[in-house]
Amino acid sequence: KTKKPKPMVEVSQHLIENDPNFIKVYYKRNPGLHNSNEFDLAGWRWHLVVKEEEGNLSIYLAVPENATDLPRLVRFQISLLCNDIEKSIYLDSQIYSFDSPKEDQGFGNMISIDKLNKEKAGFCVNNTIQIGIFIKSFAPTNSSSTNISNEIIPYVGLKNQGATCYMNSLLQFYFHIPYFRKLVYDIPYSETEPICSALQKIFWKLEQIDENINTNPYSSSSNAVSTQELTKAFRWNAKDSFTQHDVQ
Repeated sequence: KTKKPKPMVEVSQHLIENDPNFIKVYYKRNPGLHNSNEFDLAGWRWHLVVKEEEGNLSIYLAVPENATDLPRLVRFQISLLCNDIEKSIYLDSQIYSFDSPKEDQGFGNMISIDKLNKEKAGFCVNNTIQIGIFIKSFAPTNSSSTNISNEIIPYVGLKNQGATCYMNSLLQFYFHIPYFRKLVYDIPYSETEPICSALQKIFWKLEQIDENINTNPYSSSSNAVSTQELTKAFRWNAKDSFTQHDVQ
């Protein structure tokens, strides 16, 4: 049985670089289960449910009790930010529909309390943690319809290994240039060129998704294409995949 959250605790919040889909919340730690103050993001009002119990910190995105603008079809990311940005924790949801007031969805056991308490870990300063929230909407914010199945975006694209979103966006950009795609396919296979082979496989798998969508636009596949073979060819390790790489 879920415990009733304790009264709201104060948080400070501000938007980053005027991005209407992202907010950073400064949360003053307090053991137990708590609601944050409400905030506006991606055209809707939300709050966080933060649970610091049983040796772990859990964070959930929640719909306010008095919300009427439902359903909300979204994909979201909750991040626990660290002073050393490479050590920050980023967790992404699948596309999810919030259908009722007080509904919450998020991630349990994001970090252990022992690690959170360690000053050298860099997650907690002056008993305050920084939580990043990003929300992508997949339905109009003013929609009054409860039938939103046809508003789902069917393209599933590439899997994010942690912080490979810039690389993924560039790969998908090139994939949609037919001439470039043909050049990639025309590269002769060679065991000494694993990058070319991995790129060919990614493009081919993306084409299979496109063919399925053309046959039935609303049969969205959840099988996003992996880029692990490509990053392995780059000789990246797990840390590299969780390091933000700008497009250059």
